[in-house]
Amino acid sequence: MKACEYLIEEHEIQLVNYLKATEIEVGLLLNFGKGVEFKRKVLSNDFKRNKTLENKNIIEHTAILFLS
Repeated sequence: MKACEYLIEEHEIQLVNYLKATEIEVGLLLNFGKGVEFKRKVLSNDFKRNKTLENKNIIEHTAILFLS
């Protein structure tokens, strides 16, 4: 969970590195800055074992909600 104005690329890179380093396959970035924002990253353990990681192997779901 991040508490900043917006999620930036460095936050996503940090999350992907955590996924690569662990057996965890799904990670969430949550931000409650100017609006509610979340990103979901999925990195299969099969790809981790093969060591053939490329950005195309990472599934991303993004949503940004602005509340008045």
